[in-house]
Amino acid sequence: KNHQRQAEGIKAAKEKGIEFGRPKLRKPENYEEVMRRVNSHEISTVEAMKLLGVKKTSFYKLKKLYPVE
Repeated sequence: KNHQRQAEGIKAAKEKGIEFGRPKLRKPENYEEVMRRVNSHEISTVEAMKLLGVKKTSFYKLKKLYPVE
């Protein structure tokens, strides 16, 4: 009985455009500039993580999602 009501609520929320689950990782504003500096060996990846304000896993996920050459 409760599952049916819950399913109805979820369906209604999705129709309104509400997203479920963990929030998506957002690309920092200074990402391109920092990654350009990393690629030119001007700064280390650890320094880049500090500048971007992300942890190691997030850094490498961003690097994979948004490659900069």
